[in-house]
Amino acid sequence: NGTGGTERVGNENNVSFTYSSTLTVDGKNILYGVNGDIRIMGTSPDAQWKPLIHSPAFEDAPSFSPDGRLLAYLSDESGRNEIYIVPYPSLNGKWQISTGGPSTGALWSPGGKELFYGEGSRLMKVDITYENGVHFSPPRKECDLAPSTFNIFDISRDGKRFLIGLSESRKIEATQIDVVVGWFTELKRRFSSVVR
Repeated sequence: NGTGGTERVGNENNVSFTYSSTLTVDGKNILYGVNGDIRIMGTSPDAQWKPLIHSPAFEDAPSFSPDGRLLAYLSDESGRNEIYIVPYPSLNGKWQISTGGPSTGALWSPGGKELFYGEGSRLMKVDITYENGVHFSPPRKECDLAPSTFNIFDISRDGKRFLIGLSESRKIEATQIDVVVGWFTELKRRFSSVVR
């Protein structure tokens, strides 16, 4: 109800929420990115972190499917960021979902049958099924995004609206260029009285 105070979770001191963190469906563990790996930690104040996905590649932006059986994340193991999914908690098997170098982490639809992500100025969509293995469609454009989109944070319960972060940008046009000659001499003159 908003009346409680803040409470420290776990003993991790170097958390980097580059894109996002995610909770397991039961709410007992949090997954997050640190130093290019994905870690898992309980939500109690004395919880200890453990590595979950650790490799020479840079991994980040974990995101659980609504039923908690699949975990999507970003990895640059192919030489650029792509989205992969693995079964959870076994982590047996891995599938590359994106093909065009996404610019955001993945976001699951409320029903867990679609995965969305940003790729440049496009919102991409992949259909996912998980029965007798993972099956998915080729990525396809869902709609255009503003060029200043830096993340897709959430999706509405009906799956029709997205909460998107935009960076503020302004076009600056120079109407005049001033060239200052002898500026170093003037600088020395102004600070000649400064004692070292």
